[in-house]
Amino acid sequence: MNNIRSLREERGVRQEELGRAVFLGSSAVSALENGRRVLTEDLILRLCTYFGVSADYLLGRTRLRKSPPDITEEELELIAAFRRADSRSRQIVELALSGFPPESDEAKPLRST
Repeated sequence: MNNIRSLREERGVRQEELGRAVFLGSSAVSALENGRRVLTEDLILRLCTYFGVSADYLLGRTRLRKSPPDITEEELELIAAFRRADSRSRQIVELALSGFPPESDEAKPLRST
């Protein structure tokens, strides 16, 4: 299930309006919302731009509307590797990371005002 209908309703636009914005007819928007039409890469990009959300949110793969901006490519690669790992490898990583102390106020960067 995707989030197109809920995003459209949040924005308060009709299917016809969304269709015009992303170059589709209203029946095509209805088919998208009901999962009867396949989302192409180009259409996903147009919808994400229109709604200001990530593709993962649009496709219902996450509840985060946007990817956190402070995640680096290296961190994304580590997340992907962790997801591919077997349960034993994951346990090893979790054990290694459990040795890190929680971030203290002293370790946090100072914010400029």
